[in-house]
Amino acid sequence: MKPKRKVVLLSLGGVVGTLFLGAVSGAGKMLTTDLWPSLRPFISTAWTWTLELFTWLAQPVAFPLWSFIVALLVVVGIIGFLGLVVASFSSDLNAVNAKFDPELPSLNESAQQVLAVIAIHGGRNEGLYLSQIPSTAGLSQLVYEGAMDVLYHWNLISISYSNWGDQVSLSALGRAYVLHPQSPLAWVVKSA
Repeated sequence: MKPKRKVVLLSLGGVVGTLFLGAVSGAGKMLTTDLWPSLRPFISTAWTWTLELFTWLAQPVAFPLWSFIVALLVVVGIIGFLGLVVASFSSDLNAVNAKFDPELPSLNESAQQVLAVIAIHGGRNEGLYLSQIPSTAGLSQLVYEGAMDVLYHWNLISISYSNWGDQVSLSALGRAYVLHPQSPLAWVVKSA
């Protein structure tokens, strides 16, 4: 269990316990000071039934009847504990599942356009120079730079720096993005 959950559960248990003890204390004071005399018949009947229940549970049999109630409480406690463990594991499993099957990042239209140009032209042996992308994609310099910032943020591209010019290609995540069946760039794979 995570530390925050423990703190929340402990504080929640403390609040519930305090409220319960306060209610029992208040009810006990009302009954002992006889503030509600009309409740006296109900209380005496409930007390009689409680004593009869304890008498029945204490009957001498091969196996005490009260042990069935204890066994039931133990089973309910174990089921509750296992439920908490399963809930904890399910959140951990969701986090691991998100790593294995990541959601596609939401890219704007210009970033998709630049990524498509890189996917189409960057896979060739000659490579694609950064200076070629704005004219090939038909974007202004500002829109191109913003699209490159988005692609770089999501780690979808890799840039190779050299004296002849900087070349760009798809990173492993970029290829996974383009090849993903739900990708908006699935047409690039079909056209290649």
